[in-house]
Amino acid sequence: MNEELLKARIAIAIGNIMADGQIENNELQAAHSTIDKDFADIDEATVSSIWAAEIDSFGNALKNGSIDDYLSKACEVIKANDKAGSVMVDLVLISAGDGDMADDEFQYAYKIAEMLGYSEEEFLHILLLAFETALGKDENYYACRQPLARALFAIAIGAVCADGKVEDDELQAAYLVVAADALIEDVPHVVLKQIWDTEVQKFIKTEDMEKYLKDAADFLVKVDQTKEALKKVTFVIASDGELADEEVGYLCKVGELMGKTDDEVVAIAKEAIQEIVGNKSSASSSTKKSGGCYVATCVYGSYDCPEVWTLRRFRDNTLAATWYGRLFIKTYYAVSPTLVKWFGHTEWFKNMWKPTLERMVKDLQSKGVEDTPYDDKMWR
Repeated sequence: MNEELLKARIAIAIGNIMADGQIENNELQAAHSTIDKDFADIDEATVSSIWAAEIDSFGNALKNGSIDDYLSKACEVIKANDKAGSVMVDLVLISAGDGDMADDEFQYAYKIAEMLGYSEEEFLHILLLAFETALGKDENYYACRQPLARALFAIAIGAVCADGKVEDDELQAAYLVVAADALIEDVPHVVLKQIWDTEVQKFIKTEDMEKYLKDAADFLVKVDQTKEALKKVTFVIASDGELADEEVGYLCKVGELMGKTDDEVVAIAKEAIQEIVGNKSSASSSTKKSGGCYVATCVYGSYDCPEVWTLRRFRDNTLAATWYGRLFIKTYYAVSPTLVKWFGHTEWFKNMWKPTLERMVKDLQSKGVEDTPYDDKMWR
């Protein structure tokens, strides 16, 4: 049975390695070191033979269109041996050396969890435990942050959708702001994003909005995070430094659910707005000195490099040539310094933006935009 279990864990690991369509040697080596140590009673030659056979079997299953059956059989062996937790640790160790997982790897892990019989909530719980094991964190380091993330997200989603509209761009901006909370910012990005998406769907489908918000408010009271939650909501809905009457109304409603008076809520909101105004002032000063491109500079590590030179030329020669392009630039400069300040130290933020910037740079260069040293134009 040990060899059957080894085959099953290898099969699932190979699927993870192939989630992006190719086998990387470093991932294959990580899979070997992760799995082989648990089967020291099987001689090395046999282990190597099983690896080679399973790689062939996986390839054949792909060609035959029977990959789901192949993985399902492996999951049955895993369940029979009560090793589901070990498999999740395998997947994290193989693909999350930087503390996070790519989206395709996360979706693969989710698929395996469903085959193992886990619900979404159970999957997230066991995945967080796997991250703790893989990254050497204390027990429940991540898992205890999950309900806090859900509560913060629920309040923020309610703020964004208070006008009855669900706008994807506003939701994405709100997610970035709330995910920067100091108590949840180091939770793996793919897990936070899944929790966010789940809460958005809960918000849309709920028939008792009062209860939905009250449950979130009660938890925030329990963990003494009411002030921070209200400040985060203010950051979400007052990015321009101002609050409309209906936005003040929402804040007061949530504050009441937390046991706060309107005066207390308004005082917290004013404190948050002062931070927003301060960040904007800093952004304006920094923009005059450097010309901007904050996210690109964060991703590429320098304001003076070929990729950023290309983007700066596009900004000055194309975007700045129209009124709506200049409006976009000014809006970008008002928001991006804060995002970089909050998220610039995290790998997931850089990984999220780099593919988009790479495609943009490649497209611009194909159209003749140069990547040589460049001095900014003073178009403002």
